[in-house]
Amino acid sequence: MALAALAALDATAASQIVQLDDGSFSGYLADILCWELKVGIDGADMINAPETHTVHCMRDIGDCIDSGFGVLEQPASGSGPYSLKYTFDQAGNAMALDLLKKTRKRNDYIVSVKGDVSGGKIAVTEIVEYGGGGAAGGGAGGAPGAVSYTHLRAHETDSYL
Repeated sequence: MALAALAALDATAASQIVQLDDGSFSGYLADILCWELKVGIDGADMINAPETHTVHCMRDIGDCIDSGFGVLEQPASGSGPYSLKYTFDQAGNAMALDLLKKTRKRNDYIVSVKGDVSGGKIAVTEIVEYGGGGAAGGGAGGAPGAVSYTHLRAHETDSYL
């Protein structure tokens, strides 16, 4: 269970970039176009309220998809503006889009990513959706869960409860 520690996160901890014991990082997923605009195409305040950024924007709008993805962090104090912690490599962008296509969430989209970090970029080897409502992890009336996509085992999809 590569990212089992993710289930232990509560909503407060998950709103910040958190380095988990297994070396992964969690935070809000954002497309780079909306991040650079500071106010997303969907009207989300990307700096102060990235939880309002919609899955629809990241998953269905071509310019957002084409810009790639990254994970945001908030200062350790838990308040103040968010910043872009890491941008994803090409494989990570594909994995993020795959997760977005499977989710039942509308916004407040938190992920945990694992991979090799170089500067501000992460070569993603695994990405997991945090919380209930994932296609493989609970959904309506189900237990909280997450959907996972692992680059090294792209033929498998694991669920974490």
